[in-house]
Amino acid sequence: MVRRPAAPLLRLLSSSFKRSRARLQRELDEQGVHAGQDYLIELLSEEDGLTVGEIAERIGIEVPTVVRTVQRMEANGLVAKQRDPRDR
Repeated sequence: MVRRPAAPLLRLLSSSFKRSRARLQRELDEQGVHAGQDYLIELLSEEDGLTVGEIAERIGIEVPTVVRTVQRMEANGLVAKQRDPRDR
């Protein structure tokens, strides 16, 4: 017999997550940080100097998405890019 989690518990967890994420997003909006950028900021706060490829791999998103995100964040003064002397 397979036991399934109670539906009310799943709804409660889902609702709690949504409220928490909405509150976090309101706080991030005040700092000019858009949805999803907080993951990149958190990663870079733990390990500065990562390449776009390393960021993409660690967060689990495509490199072009990271490139666009970093460009937007750089334009808003949230991050600074540096050329890797080992890469063109």
